[in-house]
Amino acid sequence: MITFSAFSSQMGDTVNLIGQNAAKAGLIVVFVWACHILNLLTGKRLNVLGVWPRHLTGLKGVIFAPFLHADINHLFFNTIPLFLLTDFVLIATGQSFWLISTLIIVLSGLFTWITGRNAIHIGASGVIMGYWGFLVCLAVTQPTVFNVVIVVVMLYYLGGLFLNLFPSGESVSFEGHICGLVAGLLTAYIWIQSSGNIPEYLAYLWRYFFSAIARIF
Repeated sequence: MITFSAFSSQMGDTVNLIGQNAAKAGLIVVFVWACHILNLLTGKRLNVLGVWPRHLTGLKGVIFAPFLHADINHLFFNTIPLFLLTDFVLIATGQSFWLISTLIIVLSGLFTWITGRNAIHIGASGVIMGYWGFLVCLAVTQPTVFNVVIVVVMLYYLGGLFLNLFPSGESVSFEGHICGLVAGLLTAYIWIQSSGNIPEYLAYLWRYFFSAIARIF
């Protein structure tokens, strides 16, 4: 059983880690904003680089879509959750951050390309939902003080992200949000299983869950 002093110490370490990784997360957000400015300067012509489901030319969006946004409001509402979740994933994964992020981006984009509506899908929301799902998985399978605290913070401040999984308008790619969440869950499963830290009963549940998802796709 964890003591109060140990809990306080781990909380202090968590706060320090959040501060240490804030600059890296900030640079990633700045890069996304720079992409948006470039897109504006080209008359939003770069939006054609988004995911276009079931069209070969739309596959390039698997890589480019997360860095493109429809307008300033779209990007603004993605900025804070992207910054926070990037910071948290940086802390949770360390040097594996880029591998984890690449997996989430690619899987999210591919799933959207397979299942999405016949429209151009852009935005970082899929990656945000992927990070969200990834961190929730870590809290369930590896309930450290950091993981649990981070999920509590996410649910309190970013709980509204869950609503993104439901249709809310023709201009909103809820399919991209769902696919991002699935990508985050799958990435977490792969990452945790590779380290041998996933309990057997959870491994069984994961296999059942993803077999059901595979049937849908």
